[in-house]
This record gives sequence, structure tokens and C-alpha cells, in this order.
Amino acid sequence: MRAKYSGDYFPTESAWWRDVHEACQSDGENWFDAGSNKLVRMGNSTSFWHEDWTGSGSFRSKFFRLYHLSKLKWSTVNECGNWVNGAWQWNLKWRRPLLGREQLWAECLMSDLAGIRLVEDSFDRWSWLVSGDGIYSVHSAYLFLQGSNSLAPDQVFSAVWKSLAPSKVKAFAWRILLDRIASKENLLKRRVLVVHDQATCSFCSAHLESCWHLLFSCPVSNHLWQLGANWLGMDLISASSPREHFTQFKVGRNSTQRRASLSVWLATVWTLWLGRNSIVFRSTQFNHEEALDLVKRHSWSWIKANIKGFCYSLYDWYANPLSCIQSL
Repeated sequence: MRAKYSGDYFPTESAWWRDVHEACQSDGENWFDAGSNKLVRMGNSTSFWHEDWTGSGSFRSKFFRLYHLSKLKWSTVNECGNWVNGAWQWNLKWRRPLLGREQLWAECLMSDLAGIRLVEDSFDRWSWLVSGDGIYSVHSAYLFLQGSNSLAPDQVFSAVWKSLAPSKVKAFAWRILLDRIASKENLLKRRVLVVHDQATCSFCSAHLESCWHLLFSCPVSNHLWQLGANWLGMDLISASSPREHFTQFKVGRNSTQRRASLSVWLATVWTLWLGRNSIVFRSTQFNHEEALDLVKRHSWSWIKANIKGFCYSLYDWYANPLSCIQSL
């Protein structure tokens, strides 16, 4: 509804929607916006330039000059490209040829788009981050407003320390949530690195290596998250922080199921970090198939070692992890 009626995305604004939106304001923030997120599938109802559909800000705000040069200012995501032999190809159109610096901005934009995987013939939909199933309910909204929801920071940290991962992985996840890992951005802030050019991402070499970019929004890491989500049979929702990203993996009917599902998140960030260090210190190449295999093996071994009654083999875990988790 927001995309349909709000003037943020389209030239006209509904007074009715503006009133509804203002009714959701609490302490200067909009609680409904904080608890909801759009899951972009084929991009049929998502504004390419105006919505934050990648989780790292709207392209209008990030590439303001390119936005004004675009012929597709009010186009949806799926109007900015086409399907060719089952593969999506972007086709952005400009009012004139791009000049030198504008071409660099366009390359950065295409780098941001490189990790996006659209799904043909699958409609966009909104997801309610507060509930594990992504479905809005009055009860979950009430708990969210009361502060007793799964997004509370203290509960996120508690979930990390009560997880099934080894202590070193728990400590690493804790530092991720506090943005205290030794990313190149943090090393630059501490003057361990003195040249900005030395602080580019170890995976893509196109952006500053912040914690968020390295482990979540980089095309390389984002592709691993997509592979893991496909393996789990879940829809990965765009997030704006590591805490939001972590929370969507905390799913299940009971605490045992939630701890098991969180093992996949922990195994993924740990695998990405090890892969990054291997690139930095041993000049290796990151292989997504090998990385996904490590995620599966790590998560299975942690669950197997810590949950009594988990009798599934590694083969069972590879074949149907969701069924293994739901049986707990």
C-alpha cells in the first residue's frame, strides 16, 4: 500500500495513506516501517530508484546525479531490464551518454545490482520482520510496540551466547553486531591502515570494506546468503543492519528449532570471514560452492554435538535441512 499511495515513490500522494502513516509514528520513528520489509521477487511493484529494496539505501539517494539522468525515474524494478534465456539482464536508460565520473557512478550502481537475483513469475510482497513466518498480526504488533519482540538488542545478544556454535564463533558474531570486527574500515579508523585505497573490500575490491558490506551487502557475500536461503527453503528479506539480518534466521516453534536455524547464520558469517582472511593472507579465490558446503558442514556438526535427539545424518541435512529443524 505504501508503494501505491505514498508520494515518496510516485508523484501523487493519498491523504488517506498519509494519515495512516502518521498514525504509526512513535517517538519520532515509524514503528510499522521498522517492523516491515519488502521481499523483492520479480520487482513488479517495487520502485527501482525510490525504494530501499536492496537494504543499503535507495538508489535515488546513493546515485542522485544518475537518478536525474535516468529515463526510468518512476519505473519499477522489472521495467529496468528483461529476461534473456531465463537470466535477468539490467537495461538502464539515460537521457544522454554518461561522462567520465558518471560512468564510474554507473559502474558502482551495476556493482550493487550484481548480487541481486530476481525471480521470474513471482510477485513482490511485504514481510513482517517481527514474526518468524513474516505474516503480520495484531498480537505481534502489540508485542513489538511493548518492546518484547525478537528485535530487542538484549535478546539478540542472548541468542548469540546461547547458540550452538563454538565460543570463538559466538564471540565473532557478538563483534559483528557491535561493528567491532577487524574490517578494513575499522582498521582505517584505528590508523592501522593509513591509505584509503588499501581499505577496499577483499571480495569485490569496489567498495570500502565495512562490516556490513563485507559480510552482507557485497555481491560475493550476498550470493552466498542467497544460496543458503535457497537451500533452507526460506525467503531472504532485505535488511539494513546485521541485527535485522540475524533476527530473520531466528525462526521456529520452540527454542531448540530457533537455535538450530541460527546455526546456519552463524556458520555463514564465520565461513565468509575465513574466506576473506584466506584471500588477504594467502591470496586465494573465494568459491561459492565450497563455501556453501562449509556452511552446511559447520551448522550440522554444531547441531549434532549440542542437541540430543538430533539423529539426522549429514546426507539428510544436505537434502532437507528445514525438515530436520522442524522435527526438533
